[in-house]
Amino acid sequence: MQELQGVPDNETVERIVREVLAALGHKNAVEPQAEAASACETPSPSPPPIAAAAKARIISAREGELAIPDRVVTVASLDGQLNGVRRLLVQPGTILTPAVRDLLRQRGIVVTYGPVPKRNRSGADVGSGVGGTLLPVVLVTRRISAQQLAGLFRGTDVNVLPEELDCLVRTSHRVAEVVRRPGSRACVVTSQVAAGLCLANRLEGVRAVLGRRPSEVAADAAAVGANVLVADATQGVFQIKRMMLEFVRAGRECPDAFAKYLS
Repeated sequence: MQELQGVPDNETVERIVREVLAALGHKNAVEPQAEAASACETPSPSPPPIAAAAKARIISAREGELAIPDRVVTVASLDGQLNGVRRLLVQPGTILTPAVRDLLRQRGIVVTYGPVPKRNRSGADVGSGVGGTLLPVVLVTRRISAQQLAGLFRGTDVNVLPEELDCLVRTSHRVAEVVRRPGSRACVVTSQVAAGLCLANRLEGVRAVLGRRPSEVAADAAAVGANVLVADATQGVFQIKRMMLEFVRAGRECPDAFAKYLS
């Protein structure tokens, strides 16, 4: 047998993943039928073989976003689903094949990790099953990953929706887009806090405050009715978590004295 040389390319990995998923689906479909047939005199015909893995059950959650509850995402499961999409929401721990990552990078689609809505049998949205405050978080740092951040908030009343970007300018426009929705807030985590703060506050509707110490965040946010927190990534993951918790619990309304100038 000829030995494989080197690392398999993305197309090979994608094909292997599809075949494994198809085999698992075929096994699950066939085994109950075989068990029933052994108890009957006339066995039921076997189901037709599955040629490929079923498409992911994809749910539109927000404008320009697709939410996928599947634990493994392949190019086949995204076929024909990416038109107009800017963000892909998946559960923490979801596996994206290399070909999927390349496809998303080519299309400029960012991946976010967080609670994914589910549907009942009629197809109606029933939510993620997790209550609490939603807080979109943009990570412009390598000090903490999206999956790590999502894990930190597990069991709290705050559901973070993290995404990773590598540009503070794009990040400032991203959070400005988020806070246009009434009552919405967002957080930026970066070690370049001065630049992040200035860039965010240049944009209409953004009231950003600096996060360096958890003890100061709530008062600073309430003082201006802040809707964006720029948290210092150098403070460590647990300090960042505390700052975010204080931020979402602070007052949301901009004081009358500043509303004319900051809204």
